[in-house]
Amino acid sequence: MTQAIADKEEVPTESSTPWRAPLSAAAAAALLVTPTYLAKFDMGEGLGTKAFFAAIIGGFNNSRGALLGGLIVGVSENLAAAYISSAYKDAVALVIFMVVILFKPQGLLGKKVERKV
Repeated sequence: MTQAIADKEEVPTESSTPWRAPLSAAAAAALLVTPTYLAKFDMGEGLGTKAFFAAIIGGFNNSRGALLGGLIVGVSENLAAAYISSAYKDAVALVIFMVVILFKPQGLLGKKVERKV
């Protein structure tokens, strides 16, 4: 949906309508859970970064590629923690991300998209 909106010059207001109910439910759930688990504003930073790396590694415009990227990141992090050191666990995703971006910028399952400007 984001790519479709980016290609259009005028964005209709109806394109944001399907997102209102799930976002409202997520906000309500967050307000209810926060006092129970003592949630802080920065608790999801590491998880969000790893999810971003996984999506880029697999191919940002391909859901199967993002799933493959998540599998690669998860397995490689756990193998690094088991065989090298748990201190390097978070760096593994960054290293894989940099290698994939250097050699295949569209991701492992992504396709090159050429756009006319």
